Amino acid sequence: MYCEHCGLQIFPKLPVCTRCGETPTFQLFQLASLSTLFLAVLCNSLVAWLLLPRLASGHYAAIYFRVWLWLSDKTAIYGWAPIAIGLLVWDYFVRRKTRQKSKAGSRESFLASS
Repeated sequence: MYCEHCGLQIFPKLPVCTRCGETPTFQLFQLASLSTLFLAVLCNSLVAWLLLPRLASGHYAAIYFRVWLWLSDKTAIYGWAPIAIGLLVWDYFVRRKTRQKSKAGSRESFLASS
């Protein structure tokens, strides 16, 4: 594994570049995705435990449940789209400006040759 900023070889036991001090982005993406999943599960659980029992005893219980189920379903199906668009925009505008050519070869040229 090579540093994306300076090209120095990084070993997996120490995932920080000794030359420039940067961490590989795959760990940051993994942390962000796990945090997003945890937040989604937490919010859905809070709504299910705190809000739905109170609404289920009311007059319009079936409507509230159907609306909650529809919103939960649509968020599960289409919720990834804003995250994907945000990552693509970030990669195009922000990360492209800070990316440097590595001396040891880049991941894109390796993937293109295989």
